Amino acid sequence: MLQIAIVEDDDQEAKVLNDCLNKYAQEHKSVFSIQRFSDGAAFLSAEKAVFDLVFMDVEMPFMDGLKTAEKLREKDSQTVLVFVTKLFQYAVNGYEYNAADYIIKPIRFASFSLKMERIEKKCQRDTEKYIQLKYSGGFRRLPLSALSYVELQGHRIVYHTDDGELVYYGNGKQVEETLPPDEFFRCNSGYFVNLQRVTGLDGFTVFLGDTELLVSHSRKKAFVETLHTYFTQKRA
Repeated sequence: MLQIAIVEDDDQEAKVLNDCLNKYAQEHKSVFSIQRFSDGAAFLSAEKAVFDLVFMDVEMPFMDGLKTAEKLREKDSQTVLVFVTKLFQYAVNGYEYNAADYIIKPIRFASFSLKMERIEKKCQRDTEKYIQLKYSGGFRRLPLSALSYVELQGHRIVYHTDDGELVYYGNGKQVEETLPPDEFFRCNSGYFVNLQRVTGLDGFTVFLGDTELLVSHSRKKAFVETLHTYFTQKRA
């Protein structure tokens, strides 16, 4: 299922786009979850919202679509972005923000459907699992494939990624609620490991490449069983 955001201040234009998406989904047997935002600020401040595809109106009051896209790209380079505008020039400018395509108003279903076929294929190719890390100024979207392990240091949460450490504040329960349980395992009270990154296990030591972490005695059996299940399913 694709998670889709419509960022459009005009109610009628938003309805037209929503209707086109629903008609396309019915004809192509696609499954969409659609959420509409009436301005860029509301879209950027949406809590727990991670979208695969965003239709962004360019001309909006308070914060226009280009500025919204700029702020989006500061924390999320992966979401497929499509600009919707009355002026072709604005659409061309949108490619500066790695837009996948543009749609010129008024929207006609026939041309929309052709574009949507290409856009949907791109979304499917780019599908990646993410977690959303929130902080006081906003959020950051982190691909799980780039995350090696998570370390708890009191009220500090350290995300060890391919690009270095990311430090946030919270607790273990928040981490457990964020990470997919079939891909991460809490090997002791202080570490959650990405099962995909496990390269070895020797006694009570788990290896993530050059990194060595301890597995607690109480969690060892469950960890071994979880690893076996993970890699068996991966090979299937």
